[in-house]
Amino acid sequence: MSGDQALERLGRRVAEHQDREGPTLDVEQGLAGVRQRLARPPVDPPDASHPWRRWVVAPALAAAVAVLLVLVWPRSPVTFAIDGAPAQQLGEWTEAEQPTTVRFSDGTEVHADVGSRWRVREVRPGGATLQLERGQLTADVRSTDDCRWEIEAGPYQIRVTGTQFTTSWDPVGETFALRMVEGVVELSGPIVGGRRTVRAPEQLRIGVRKRTLSTEEGDPSPAQPATTQPSAVPEPPATVASATATPERPAWVELAQQGKHAEALALLRAQDLDAVLGSESPAGLMQLAHTARLGGDPALAGRALATLRERFPTAVEATTAGFLTGKMHYDQGRFGAAARELGAYLEAAPGGAFAGEAQVLRILALHQGGQAGEARQLAQRYLKQHPQSPHANRLREIAGHGSAP
Repeated sequence: MSGDQALERLGRRVAEHQDREGPTLDVEQGLAGVRQRLARPPVDPPDASHPWRRWVVAPALAAAVAVLLVLVWPRSPVTFAIDGAPAQQLGEWTEAEQPTTVRFSDGTEVHADVGSRWRVREVRPGGATLQLERGQLTADVRSTDDCRWEIEAGPYQIRVTGTQFTTSWDPVGETFALRMVEGVVELSGPIVGGRRTVRAPEQLRIGVRKRTLSTEEGDPSPAQPATTQPSAVPEPPATVASATATPERPAWVELAQQGKHAEALALLRAQDLDAVLGSESPAGLMQLAHTARLGGDPALAGRALATLRERFPTAVEATTAGFLTGKMHYDQGRFGAAARELGAYLEAAPGGAFAGEAQVLRILALHQGGQAGEARQLAQRYLKQHPQSPHANRLREIAGHGSAP
C-alpha cells in the first residue's frame, strides 16, 4: 500500500469517527494540509526502489497519524462536584437549603444562594449548561480557547466564554437580574429581543410581566417588545428605567435574601404580623412564607400562603402558593392533604414551574397515604413520559415494575 493510499484510508476512518462522535473541529482542513505536504515531491526525487525511501514515507505517515489523532481524539467532558462531593447523577435538581458551591474540573466555580433550585443539565468538553429554576447563581467561568458555558435562568439564556457574574430568576414575580463583575456575556430572552451583549460592570433587571428593563450602566436602546399574537389593543412597549428607582426593601427581606432567616424572623415577629400580612404584596407574602419555612416556623409559612391565596386569588403567586402548601403538607406527613393540594395545583398550572416536582410529590403522597391504586397508575403514566427521571427507581417500585437494574 502506498503512502497516499494509507493516508486516504486513514482519512476515511477519521470521517467515520467524526460521523459517530459529531464534528467539533475542522478536521478535513487539517487532513487536506497534511495530504498536500506529503504529496509534495522531494527537490531531487530518488528512485522508487531506493532502500531509504521507506524511511521517508514511514515517518511522514506517522506524523500524519499523530496530527490527526490530536485533532479527532474525543475529549472528556468536564466533571463537577457539589460542596466537595462528586455529583451522583447529571440533570438532578438541587434545592439549596444552604449556600452551595459547584466546582468543575476546568476550575470554573458556581455558587448557589440559599433557596435556589438549579441543576447541571449537560456537560461537554470545555463547558456545561446549568439551569436555574429560581434563586440566584454567581459564576466564575475560567476562560479557555474552546470553552462554551451556558446558564438558563428561567426563560433567559446567558452564553459565556469566560467571565464573572451573578444572575437570578424569580418565577413568582417573573423578574430576571444580571450583574456583570468581569468580562462579557450574550443574553437572550423576553424583552431583550434577539441577543444582547452585556459587559462589566453593567447591571440589568428585567420585569417580564410589567415589561420593564432597568440598567445602571450605559445608555441601552429601548427593549424590543415580545412577540405576541395580533390583538385589537396593542401591548405597550417595554420601558427603560433607572435601577436606582427601586423602592427600598424592608430589613427582614434583605436578611432573608442573605440566608439569615432566623434574624429575618426575629424582625418580623417584632412587628404587627397581622398588619404585615395585610399590607404585603403577593411577592412579599411569598418571600415571607419562604423565609418562615426555611427559618423553622411552618405555622407562619402556612399562614402567609393562606393569606396570599385569600387576598390575591387570581395572582400567579396564589397558584404557586398551592404547590408550596402541598409540599409543606407532605413534609409534615399529612399525605392526604398534600395529594389534594398538589392535584389542585396541577389542574391550575399543568405547565407551571413546579409541575414536574408536583407530579412526583403527588404520587408519593398518594402511595404513602394508602391510595396505592391511583399512585400506581400515575407512576406508570409519569414513567412513560419521563423514563430517565432522577426519581425513576422509586416510581418503578410504586408502578410495580421493580427498581431499575
